[in-house]
Amino acid sequence: FLVTQIMGYLTGGPQRYTGRPMEEAHKHLAITGEQWSAFMADARQVFQAFNLDSATQQELGGILSTYQSACVLAPGEQAPSDPGLLRPKGTASTLYQRLGGVYPIAQFVDRLVESVLKGDRVRIEHDRLDDPAGKRHPPGLKYMMTELVCNCVGGPEVVTSKGFDEAKLGVQPHEWPTFLELASEAAELWPIPHLRNSIVGALGAVKAEICVGVFDEETSLEARSRRMVQEAGFDHYL
Repeated sequence: FLVTQIMGYLTGGPQRYTGRPMEEAHKHLAITGEQWSAFMADARQVFQAFNLDSATQQELGGILSTYQSACVLAPGEQAPSDPGLLRPKGTASTLYQRLGGVYPIAQFVDRLVESVLKGDRVRIEHDRLDDPAGKRHPPGLKYMMTELVCNCVGGPEVVTSKGFDEAKLGVQPHEWPTFLELASEAAELWPIPHLRNSIVGALGAVKAEICVGVFDEETSLEARSRRMVQEAGFDHYL
C-alpha cells in the first residue's frame, strides 16, 4: 500500500505519503549497491511489461534513483536497529490508532477483497491481473479500499476518488449484508471483539464509496453520529 501511495505522490497524483522517511524505513535492512542494482533492473522489466514509452521509463527510473542514498548503506556505514512496524502517533483516541494503523488495516482489506474476488458470495466486476490495460485489477481495488478504510476510521490517508463507480470496489447494494459477513470474517485478525465490530461498523459510513449505484451518505445523521462516537473513543458501543 505505502509503495503505491508514494509512487502516486511522486508522479503527481493526489496521493499523500503517510509512511516513514525513506532512511528510517530502509537503512536497517542493510541494502547493498548490488541489491539496489537488481531492484532497478526489476523495475525496468516491469516498465517494459506495461509497454511504457522510453521517456516515461526514464522518468520513473530517475524518480526511483533519487532514493538510492536513502535506502542503500554507504561504504563503512553501520546499519541502524530495526525500528519495527510503523505505529500510529497519538493517544489512541481514534479507531485508526486502536486498530494499529495502516499495516493491520491493509491486511484486513487484503483478506476482504480476496474473499470478494472468489465470487462465490459477492460478485464484482474486475479485470485480470495480467491485463496491462485493465483499470479494475485486484491490486488497484485493494489500494483504493485500504485508502478508504484508513480514512474512515480516522487515519491520515487521503481518499483520492469519491463518487465514481469505477473507483469503488463495486459491491451491489443487495449484496451488502453478505459483504459485511465477509468483512466480519476478515476482521478476525484482531483478537479483541469490539475492534472487530468497530471496523465492520465503520464500513457503513462509507457504503456509498463501496457499493455501485448508492448515493453519498456521509452527511446523514447516522453517519455523522457514528463518526462522533468513534472520535470520542467509544466505538466499542457501536
